[in-house]
Amino acid sequence: MWKLVIYPTDHYLWRDEANFVAVLGDAGEWTLDVDTIKATFKQANETGQPAEVFTAPRYVVKDYIKELRAYGLQSQGIEVDPSEVSEGDEKWRRKSWKELSPDQKDLAGKTDAEIEAEKDKGKARIVVLKNDHAVYGDQKRGKDKFRAYIEMACDKAKRFAPEEDVLNWCYKKIKDDNVAKAVVIQNMKVPAAELAIESLTNAGFLAEIEIAEKTEEEEKAEARRMKAEGGPEPTVQGQIYEDKE
Repeated sequence: MWKLVIYPTDHYLWRDEANFVAVLGDAGEWTLDVDTIKATFKQANETGQPAEVFTAPRYVVKDYIKELRAYGLQSQGIEVDPSEVSEGDEKWRRKSWKELSPDQKDLAGKTDAEIEAEKDKGKARIVVLKNDHAVYGDQKRGKDKFRAYIEMACDKAKRFAPEEDVLNWCYKKIKDDNVAKAVVIQNMKVPAAELAIESLTNAGFLAEIEIAEKTEEEEKAEARRMKAEGGPEPTVQGQIYEDKE
């Protein structure tokens, strides 16, 4: 996970809260809570010091930095430990398809990370098995920390992280003693999978690489089965359970 830090300067936007909110509230396919933006504006102006805006996966922070740079605003992404991420700390969200402009819909079709993931697509996948890791016993923040660790593994493997609802479903399956495992990342080449395994193992998780032999139709059937079991909708935005029909 990464945090976005913004630096107050003599830029005109730091003198106009309404325009500041408009700029930070819209970064391509991402949007940010208005109260968070106003709090950031107030804190930075009152203290004259850099202000933390939010914590998110690297690709979200990267998009925001690009957007802010286009307006001449200074910002920085700083990597943080997953244990520092609080439950309910997600002040950002991905816009719904209806909220995107025509140009944004074209851009949102493939992000940089998704293009890279497609180029490096393979048959290896990461299975996480239940062990005594602290995230499974943390009733308040365990799910958030679990997602953060998976996102860090994806960062190390230079892959696009699965959607939040997919990872939440995986977390639920791993905690279920009758299942106790879940495929958290798939469609990887072996070298990328090994990097992800290294990240997860170093963080204390029990994980292994499997080589998927399923056909595309079988993968789609698995996506439909997951949905029938109460899992998330199949998505083309994430890396797991793609269904382009």
